[in-house]
This record gives sequence, C-alpha cells and structure tokens, in this order.
Amino acid sequence: MKYYKKVILYKLGRFQEDFEYMFPNIKVEKYITDRKINEYNNKECIYIKKLTRKLNNIIVICDRKDNFDIKQFDKLNFREFKDYIYLEDFGKILDDKMSLRARVLDSLYKRRKKEEYNLYSLSNSEMFKKMIYTDSQEDVRCSKPFDYVQIQKYGFVFPCCEGWATQHIGNILYSNPKKVWNSTRARLFRLSIINKTYAFCSFENCPLLKKKKKVDSRFNDLVASNDPKTVCIAFDESCNLKCKSCRTCFLNNNNKKLYSYIHNNLVKKLKSSKWLNSADELIMASNGEVFFSKSYKEILFSEKINKRNSIIIHTNGTLLSKNTLDKLCKKYSDIEFLISLDACTKKTYESLRLGGNFDILMRNLVNLSIARKEGRVKSVSILFVLQKDNYTELVDTAKLAIKLGFDKFDVTKINNWGTYTSTQFNDISMYDEFGRPKSELDKVLENPIFKSNKIEFKGSVFVKK
Repeated sequence: MKYYKKVILYKLGRFQEDFEYMFPNIKVEKYITDRKINEYNNKECIYIKKLTRKLNNIIVICDRKDNFDIKQFDKLNFREFKDYIYLEDFGKILDDKMSLRARVLDSLYKRRKKEEYNLYSLSNSEMFKKMIYTDSQEDVRCSKPFDYVQIQKYGFVFPCCEGWATQHIGNILYSNPKKVWNSTRARLFRLSIINKTYAFCSFENCPLLKKKKKVDSRFNDLVASNDPKTVCIAFDESCNLKCKSCRTCFLNNNNKKLYSYIHNNLVKKLKSSKWLNSADELIMASNGEVFFSKSYKEILFSEKINKRNSIIIHTNGTLLSKNTLDKLCKKYSDIEFLISLDACTKKTYESLRLGGNFDILMRNLVNLSIARKEGRVKSVSILFVLQKDNYTELVDTAKLAIKLGFDKFDVTKINNWGTYTSTQFNDISMYDEFGRPKSELDKVLENPIFKSNKIEFKGSVFVKK
C-alpha cells in the first residue's frame, strides 16, 4: 500500500487521537470537523458542510465504516482510495513483511503447540482494525505493556503474561530486542491500554479486567520506558514435575536437538542484549523449572550478568539444594524466591505435584528459612494454587509459611490451562460459575490465621466481593 507523508483527518475524537499515536511520522495538514471550529492542535479546521472541493492531500476518515455516511463526499465526486480512505484501510501500511525465519517459527509454533489461537492470527493491520471496532470501557490502568516483557516459547515476546495477552509484540530470534520493544505491535498493544479498549487482553484470564460501561476518555500520561524495566524469562517448559494444574505430561527439552538449537540462540541473544543487566527486575522463570532447565541455569549463573545484584526466582523448590542456594547467594545479594507449594502434607503434595519429593522439599525450605533469617535472601513467598484437593490444607500451609519466617503467602484460584474438561474443572474449582467461593471454602477463609500480621496474605481469594 502507498505510504503517505501528509494527510487530512476527518472527525475529531478517539480515532483521530489513535491515528496520531500510531502514525507520528505522518504530518496532519489540517482537520475536517462536524462542528464549526477554526483551529485544533494549531491547525486549520474545515467545517464539513463548507467543504466544496477536492483537497491536495488524501482525507483519512477517523471513524468506523458502519458509522460513516459518505453522501457528503459523493456530492463532491470524491473517490475512495484517491480522495479519501477509511482509517481501518489506512492501517494496512502498518503491516511488516514477514521474514522467512519468522514464517518458519510461526509454522513451528502452530504445529507443536497447537494453541486455540496462533501468534500470527492477527497481522498489524488486523490488530489495528480490531481495536477500532472495540469500545473503550471504564478505567483499568495497566502499565505492564509500557515497562514489562516476557520472553516466551520460540522467542516470542509478550507485554504481559502469555495467558493474559492474546498477541505478542515481536520475536527476539529474528529481530533485535530493541526493535521488538519499539515495534509497531508494541505500540498497538500500548495504544489499546491508552484508549481503554484492552483489545488484546484476555478478559477471561486477567484478574484486573471485567466488562464495564463505555467511556470516552484515555490515559494520555502512559509512556513507554526506553527499555523494559521488568524482564521475565519463560521460554523453556522443561520441568522435573508434572503438576495436575499445569500440564498433562513431563516435559524435558534439555537434550532435544530442535529445542537446544532454539534455546542456545535465545540465550546468546539475551546475553548480548542490555536487558539482563539494565532491567530493574529480572524474573526467572515463570514457565518450567529454573533449576531443571539447562538454558535457564546458563542465564542465571552467567558471567554476562555482572551489573546486577538482584533477581526474582520462581521455583518449585525441589532442586534448590543448599549448594545451589549458597552459589546463588554469592552471585546475587538481593534475591526474592517464589516457591510453589500447594500442600503441607506428603500425601497431598505428591498427589498434586507428580514427581515431587515432599521430604526433600521440606529440607530445602528449612535451608531457605535459615538463609532468609541470616539476611542472605531478601524475601520468600509461598504460592498456593487453590483447588478441591488442597483447600483443607490452606490454613496449615499458611502456618508452615509463618513458622519458617517467610514473607508472603499468595493464594490463586486454579485456572484451566487445557488440562481438564469443563466438567472436571467445575468439580475441582472452589468457585462457582459466577466466581463466588463455594460454602466450604468460605468457612476455611474465616479462620483468624488470615488476619495475622506475621505474614502478608496476597491473592484475590482474600478479597471480599
């Protein structure tokens, strides 16, 4: 599609502002308006009823096609694509040419992961069009797309957790990380927050989002940082456990040629970028087990990470031996651990976390408790995925976390990541179809332990609706 250096915008409002955000290098010569005003943004305004002739530059109609009556343009013999163009059609210039390497990765993703959606289900212009036809809604101020990245499978970069974001912003395997951060897709995602459409967010999975009333306002003060402030590494699903709430089989990509090739290249890209050293927060790893994955361990203990002393580590804790803990404490002076612990008894733990050894885990947690009390570890959070098989151990697990001197107890509702049928999930979830806690859970949550100030309780389960 032809690229335009200058345009005239017809109609003021959200769509005009969206245009000027997405096309900052295209000069707006003047505006055509539906009401009589002389000037806007220090530029001339032409009242639509006073428009009597063709203009030197193409007119971009900043509205949805089904909302626009072209009778006024027909009277002037204006022709589409010659004299005027709809905003959604103009958006086609946002499309990038897909490289061969990108096509191969996309094909690989579709073939192996078999998601209900694929990462190239929407081109840049299709993302733009979807946003045009999505209404703005009540405020949910989210800064993640402006300062956060998550490196997911095959190098795709998300501006949020993959389950919460439905579109990626680029891929660092075939593009420079800096270019990904400043990509068209990244700007589209950020615009969807600024104009409050949340067009690429999952209302089903994101805990912040709920369908609310329409609004006509925007977050004009949200600006992207020069580089991501938080970098979350999550490209390797390899794990020594098979948790019922997470996966249906054991996954070990450490010795598979294809994954080794991809992961080795990802590690090289990340090491050569500034992200690992410059980010305020480096999170390892929200997908897979950090102490099981060869690639994760290579990043974690890399000499290239030499300008940072802080790190956040997600782990199931079973491989966090004393030697590993001591090695980490020598490299990083500021460590936050998030330990996945869904039970406080051997029977329940090993039934939920297949492949786990409860006795080894408890020994590791005691060592971690000592390191926390000695000040070698900044904080420890216990993560608890609430479900039918463990809700009765919620209180005792909280008591265990307090006894060990840990800092936070974070309880989340179980999600269905494709490991359960709808019937199975409804049975194991402790919430009904309307999101209300079942009566037996309500009784557990009334325990006075959850009002203790000895530990911070986090998670939506503690919020009264």
